[in-house]
Amino acid sequence: MGFAIVLYANAALQGAILGMQNAHARIKGAWRLDESSARARKFTERQRLVRKPLCNEMERKYAREDKGK
Repeated sequence: MGFAIVLYANAALQGAILGMQNAHARIKGAWRLDESSARARKFTERQRLVRKPLCNEMERKYAREDKGK
């Protein structure tokens, strides 16, 4: 057909949904989910992916002095 690219826009979302469902099923059955299992990444990896250090830096930089008053 002449197409050079195919997009799978929902593939990552569908995989994430399956991962969430599996993790929740594990928690429901065992009342826990170990970071060391194949079902979850370590919390430090989560923090890296959401760029938590950058968020902390921006909060320090832009937070108002009178916050909460």
